Amino acid sequence: MPFAPAEIISILYSYRWTVEIFFRFYKQLMGGAHLISHSKNGIEIQVYCAMIACLLIHLWIGGKPSKRTFEMIGYYFTGLANEAEMLAHIAKIRKQAATTAKKKS
Repeated sequence: MPFAPAEIISILYSYRWTVEIFFRFYKQLMGGAHLISHSKNGIEIQVYCAMIACLLIHLWIGGKPSKRTFEMIGYYFTGLANEAEMLAHIAKIRKQAATTAKKKS
């Protein structure tokens, strides 16, 4: 095993936990617990699509997407929720994000 300074090991260890937290988020919020494909390319595509979707949703709603947000989007696309309900949910999240930002400043 090659020698590495303690600082490098510490940095690598902190990145390990960043990756662990990402995959926890991916599995719990993004529904990534079940893979559509088991090939390397299929897994890459599924993970990239989930990350892009999450970033677009974050930009659209102006806040951190929650499990409820993903449920609401699913309801909207399946016809169980209408546009007004979807927009009301987004307005609620934006209001919460604004309140949180005010408290921090």
